[in-house]
Amino acid sequence: MNAQPKVSQTESLTDREQSIVTISAFTAKGDLPYLHKAVADGLEAGLTVNEAKEVLVLLSAYCGFPRSLNGISTLMKVLDGRKARGIQDAMGKAAAPITSTAPKYESAASRYWKPSPANPKPAPTPSARKLTCF
Repeated sequence: MNAQPKVSQTESLTDREQSIVTISAFTAKGDLPYLHKAVADGLEAGLTVNEAKEVLVLLSAYCGFPRSLNGISTLMKVLDGRKARGIQDAMGKAAAPITSTAPKYESAASRYWKPSPANPKPAPTPSARKLTCF
C-alpha cells in the first residue's frame, strides 16, 4: 500500500525546475563549489539569468542574507565565465515593479487571509508592523 498515488513521468519536474531546487539547496548549505556547477547546469537547462537572480534573492528570507549574497556572487562568476567562453545567456523577464501605494501589511493580509466566523479580522503582529517600516 502506498500513501501517495503513482506519479507519471509527465508530472515530474523539468530539468529547469529541478535546477531551482538544486540551486536553492546548495545556497542554503553554503556549498559554493557545488552551487557553481548547479547554476551552470541550471542555465544550460533553460533557466534565465533573472530567474536565477530572483531565486537567490528570495532565498535571503530563508537561509540568510550572507548566503544569498554568496549565491549571487557565484551566479555572477558563472555568468562571467560563460561570457568569456562566448555563451550568451537569456536574461528573461525583469521583475515587475511594485506600483501599489497601499500599506504592505494590509495588502498582504487582503491577499492571504480568508475571514471565518472564528477569525473575522486578522490581528496585526508587532513584527509585521515593523517590517513595513523599512
